[in-house]
Order: sequence, then C-alpha cells, then structure tokens
Amino acid sequence: MKKAFSVLIALSMVFILVDIAFAIDPVPDIKANGSDNTITITSDDDLSVKIKLDPGNYSGRNADWWVLAYTPWEDWYYYVYPNLWENAGSDLNNISFTYQGPLFSLTPFEVLNISGLPIGAYTCYFGVDMNMNGSIDYGQLYYDSVEVNIFELIENTTRSGHIYSNELWKGTIDITGDVHIYAPASVTIEPGTTVRFAAGADDQKDGGNTPITDPNNFPNDPAIAPSQISSIDLFGGTLYAVGTLDSPIVFTSSASNPDRGDWQSIGYHIEGSKLYLQHVIIEYGYYGVQINVAADDSNITLKDNIIRHIVACGICGGIDPNQPVTITISGNDIADCGHEAIDTHSNATLVIENNTLHDNLWSYGDGKAGAGVIIDGNNSTIRNNQFIRNRGGIVILSEKCSPIIYDNSFIDNDEDIVCEYEGSCPSP
Repeated sequence: MKKAFSVLIALSMVFILVDIAFAIDPVPDIKANGSDNTITITSDDDLSVKIKLDPGNYSGRNADWWVLAYTPWEDWYYYVYPNLWENAGSDLNNISFTYQGPLFSLTPFEVLNISGLPIGAYTCYFGVDMNMNGSIDYGQLYYDSVEVNIFELIENTTRSGHIYSNELWKGTIDITGDVHIYAPASVTIEPGTTVRFAAGADDQKDGGNTPITDPNNFPNDPAIAPSQISSIDLFGGTLYAVGTLDSPIVFTSSASNPDRGDWQSIGYHIEGSKLYLQHVIIEYGYYGVQINVAADDSNITLKDNIIRHIVACGICGGIDPNQPVTITISGNDIADCGHEAIDTHSNATLVIENNTLHDNLWSYGDGKAGAGVIIDGNNSTIRNNQFIRNRGGIVILSEKCSPIIYDNSFIDNDEDIVCEYEGSCPSP
C-alpha cells in the first residue's frame, strides 16, 4: 500500500511537470482596422478595434479580461462588455475589468467602431490575467497592444510656422516659410507627395540675417541669410517621410528654373526628435539634411534617398564635439553638392554604406572641395560605396582620424582618397 501511494505521488509529479513543460500560454490579439502595426488615419476616418484570444492550455480557467485605451490627453478608458466605454481619468487604478470568467477561444470581436476622434496618439490594449480578483496582476498578465495615430489631413495647400499636433500631408504642399515641428507632433508625408519650398522666400523670417557663407573657407558660396529661405526643422517632433521606389516623396524648389539654395534644409535641432527619410528626393536646398544635435539610429533613418543640386553638404553630421552623432547612412544617391555629399566632424562616428556618391564637383571656385565624404577628426566606417567623378572620393583632414575604409569602388575621381596632412594615407 505504501509503495502504491508512492507511485501515485510520483506519477502526479510527472503529470504536473509535463503540464508545465508543455504549457501553452494564452495569446491575446488586438487589431486596429485589421492591423497589428501602428496605423495612421485622419479624424474623419472610421476606426474599428477588434480583439481575439487563443487560450492555449488555459481554456476554462477563470481570469480577469481587460480592454483599455490610453489617449493623447493622458486619460485611460476601459471597455465594459458588451458595449460600454468608461473614462477612468489619468489614474490607472480607477479602471475596471471588461469581463470575468473562463478563458475560451474568442474569434475577432469588435469593441470599438468610431470616427471623429481628436488628433493625437492612442494606444489600445487587450489582456487577460489569471488571478480573477478585479485587479491587474502584472505577474500573471498576458496582453497585446496596437497604436493609432490620428492626424489632420493637409492636402494641396500651404504650410508655414509652428506645428504642435499631428498632420498628414499629401498631394502638393507649398512651404511659404520655416516649418517647426514640436513635440509631441508628428508630420507624416504620404508617398507621391511633393513638398515645394517658395524659392528665395521665408514669410517667418527666422534664423537671422547673417549670410550662411563661410568667408574663410567658402567665400564664394551664395550669400543667402537663413531668414531669406525656408526650411523644415525638428524641435522635438517627428517627420516621417517614407515614400516608395515608384512613388517617392519630393522636397524641391517652387521655381520654374530652380537653383541650388532656393530653400535651406531639413534640420534636426532638438535631441530626441525623430526623422525618417526613405525613398525621398531632396533637391535645390542650401543643405540637404542638417543634424545639429546628438542622434543615433533610434532617432534618424536616412536610407534609399536621392539628394542632389545642393550648395554645401548633402548630409551634414554637425560640428559640436559635445553632440555625438552615430547614425547609419545607407543606400543613398548623393550628387552635385558644392562642398561634399557627406560631411563628418569630430562629433560624428557614422556608418556610411552602400551609397553612390557622384559628380560632387566644386561649383563656386573656392579651393579644393567637391568630395564624396569628408572625414574630420572621427573614426567613421565607410564600406561598400561607389565614388564616381568627384574631385575627391574620400577626403581625410587630419592624422587624428582613423576611418575604417573597405570594399568601396572608385571610378573617375580626380583623386580617390585625399589626405590633407603629411604622413601615410589609407589606400582605396
């Protein structure tokens, strides 16, 4: 009898261990307009939120069910089955459960269908916790979430001035003065949109009246003051300009006969701003992209773009040694920049890869400029790029630089690698 009891205990332990080893957790799922990913819609669009549950091995076990939404004005809302949403205010402790009862296989069930939501970012949650006590038990919580960004539609119109809330640009957008994007605003530009800067104009008159020209190094640059030309500048907000290969986003001049310097640049001025540029064309600016504060790949994406017909640098990595810039510049075609395609100084340690940097030839007669990449006091990595018909492919300004250079191709440059110091110079 004693032996049989011991066998039963052993078998029970085996079954428990097997159950634990092969346990399949519940999988909650929540979608907005059928998507698990962040969606962008206007306040006039319909929003449908649906939940689904795979109970795994926990079918029949009691649980608290939760459906929540967090709003741009920092209030929490909770859903009470079958069709009621309640405001819990800003304190998460004020929420209540959606439903209490056993887990089961739930096919997609709509919990929200609405239009006309205020502009801003919303996060919707669906979760279950396995301690059915009316409170969220985070240690036993399984949940999913989805983000919804509500934007104001800006289509075929003009923009100038400060932006503090989300906007969705499409069609043709005419920039008549500096546009400053502040947190928490996000400007999303649809593929195929053309952003035209009023040539030689800035109705905001920002940036000062001192010409951009560097009288020491580049005295023959066009003597244009920032207050005379417009830009798009990030001051904590987000610019999301992601086109497609077939439908790029174009940033250009409004002039019928455009010229370099008709507008200023896309500028990154506050750390923590977000800049996403992919499959865009940037042309006829004084600069292409200016990065003036610390940034890394979590803040900036510069990929698969065309940058051309620029007075100074196509991508300018900043000059303040206290503002480190560690980003990847990949897959871009950068041409006809008066100073250089990519400019890096002591603050910048970049990965420059898979770009085509070509026809960067000095246009104003100021010395030996017109480079693919300038390296000044940093150890950037330069790999798998094509350097074609530049005055200098890679120009290294001092012995304090130790760039990592490999697997690049050099075709018809005046010089492939230029070292502006005495001593050994890396080979191509």
